[in-house]
Amino acid sequence: MRDLRERLAPWPDGGYLVGGAVRDALLGLPSSDYDWVVSDPRRAALSLGAALGGGAFEMDAARRHWRVALPDGVLHDFAPVREGASDIVGDLALRDLTIN
Repeated sequence: MRDLRERLAPWPDGGYLVGGAVRDALLGLPSSDYDWVVSDPRRAALSLGAALGGGAFEMDAARRHWRVALPDGVLHDFAPVREGASDIVGDLALRDLTIN
């Protein structure tokens, strides 16, 4: 996972990588779609977009979801801990971890 952390630099402050990209990393597969749980999705998206030359935009104002689209087609989605969860462990328990 350290290699992944280096490839995804800059890692969002206090961010947790979740979803299919984690599975792909564990399987040694490439990914172009990264999902993050962060405390401030807007700040994380704007920061990553500025650092990597991507466009950051709000996808869902009510749920505070933001996306960064990088010039190479890679997507980074940022969301806060899910409603009903108090921390990342609770957030993960609410996720659908089935494979599509």
